[in-house]
Amino acid sequence: MAVYQDKAKERIKSSFTKSRRIAQKAVDEKYSEADTRKLVIDVLVFALGWDRFEDVTAEQMRAGGIADYVVMKEGVDLFVVEVKKINLKLNQSHVDQAKAYAVEQGMEWAVVTNGDVWQVYRIVFSGRNIKTPEAVHVFTVSLLDDMKPSEKAELFYLLSKEAFRKDELHDFYNKRIALCGVNLSKHILSEDVLNRIRLTIKKETDQNPTNAEIADAIISDVFSREIVCEEHFKMVRKVQSKKTN
Repeated sequence: MAVYQDKAKERIKSSFTKSRRIAQKAVDEKYSEADTRKLVIDVLVFALGWDRFEDVTAEQMRAGGIADYVVMKEGVDLFVVEVKKINLKLNQSHVDQAKAYAVEQGMEWAVVTNGDVWQVYRIVFSGRNIKTPEAVHVFTVSLLDDMKPSEKAELFYLLSKEAFRKDELHDFYNKRIALCGVNLSKHILSEDVLNRIRLTIKKETDQNPTNAEIADAIISDVFSREIVCEEHFKMVRKVQSKKTN
C-alpha cells in the first residue's frame, strides 16, 4: 500500500472522534438540512481531504434543481453529494435526485447522505435503453454505527481525494460486481463447473447425477432466495437440452 493511502486512512480514522461527536449532537438537537450540510462539508474537507474552495462547489444549479455539493478534481466533476437533514431516513427519491444531477453532468458517482449515513452509488447505463441509467448501490457507511473504525475508514477512504488518484472507487466497484451473488451464481451454473462437480460427486459417492440435476439442487438448496432469478432456470433448461457425458 502506498504511503499516501496509509496517511489518508489514518487521517480519516483520527477524524471520527470529532465527526461522531458532531453527528450525535446533530441527531440529538435535530439539525436542519442547512446545519447538516456543515457536518457534511467538514467530513469532505477534514476527513476526506478535499479542498473546500478548489475541489468542492456548493448548491450548484442543475436543470433538475440544485446539487448540494459537487466534488471535482482539476475542474472535472467526480461525484455529486445530495444532503438531507440528519434525522431523515434516506429513501429512493433522494437517490433519484442525486442520480439526476450526476447524469446531467456526466458523473459516474453519486453520494446520498444525512450526515450520519453515507450511501454511494455508481451511475450505470446498461441494456437497450441507454437513456434510462441505473443507480447501482456500491456501499453504505455510517459515522454512528458500531462498525470497527478501521473498516469504516476503508470505506470512507474510497471517497477521499487520495483514492481518486488511481480511481480506487472504480476498482472497488468492479470487484464488488465480480463477487456479487448473481454474477458468481452464473459462473457456478456454467457447464464447465457443473461437469467438475459431477465428476467429483461420482468419484466420492459413486453417484452420477446429470448436470441439470446438480444445477437444480444448487438453486434449490445452496443459493439464497435473494439471488435466484428466472435467468438461473433458463440456464438449467439449457443444461437439460445438452447431452451429459
